[in-house]
Amino acid sequence: HLFTHYGRWILTALLDGLLALGGWLYWNHRQEAIAGERGRQLTAVMASLQANRARAASAAAETLATSDDPAYRSAARMLQGGIAESEGNAELAARRFAAVAADADVPRELRDMAILRQTLLEFDTIQPEAIVARLRSMVANADNPLFPAAAELSALAELRRNNNAAASRPYRQIA
Repeated sequence: HLFTHYGRWILTALLDGLLALGGWLYWNHRQEAIAGERGRQLTAVMASLQANRARAASAAAETLATSDDPAYRSAARMLQGGIAESEGNAELAARRFAAVAADADVPRELRDMAILRQTLLEFDTIQPEAIVARLRSMVANADNPLFPAAAELSALAELRRNNNAAASRPYRQIA
């Protein structure tokens, strides 16, 4: 009596469950295929760099730099920034690092690295106040692995402002 009364509903629920499982399996397979392709693209970029084909590597990284995956996007932008820097294009390199730093989907540590690289490139062209403000969060945390470099840049910026007292604090912390 139970099956004759609820049989259609039970079969419908089982069929819906099987369709949902099939859809999830397909989606999961598709995501793995996309990740595999992105991994191959990043490997090709790295191979181009090792073969001293920086321009080809930068061009190949462009697809990844616009990816919706923050890990590949940030890796590609950091690589492109490094390539631009090695080619003497500090302005483009700084823009690439700034893009990583502004990306809220990227882990804080990588954004800090991008801020540090951007600041190094722009150190002579921006105001000391901007340097100190940009590096403040890294200098405030002595446990940050980038603390020594950020503290030194911040101290140098304070010296440019003739603020010797403020410049000495980061140097004391480093020591």
